[in-house]
Amino acid sequence: PTRADFEELEQTLTAEGLDAAALKADFGWLPETGNGTAEYGFNALPSGYADAFGTATGEPVIATWATSDTDTAARTRHAVNLLAAPTLDYQASAVQLGAGVRLNRE
Repeated sequence: PTRADFEELEQTLTAEGLDAAALKADFGWLPETGNGTAEYGFNALPSGYADAFGTATGEPVIATWATSDTDTAARTRHAVNLLAAPTLDYQASAVQLGAGVRLNRE
């Protein structure tokens, strides 16, 4: 998805009286970050990230998705972070850092 897709998702949540916590699973997150409400049925679990040296870190703290649209000149794309805040966090991120995706099939 593009950054615009994530922004549209966030606007939809707001229009329905929800915030980013509605995307988070109601289990699996550290107390400092907080479990979500899973009201939207998405059930995002924390996936952590890999640091600049490729070491996995932050697993129970953050869920990060990478947008499909990139700035080829700057070699960046947006990392979309789901943390403790009621909104999604958008940050420019070097393409080579990537982002984790954790999917569970029930």
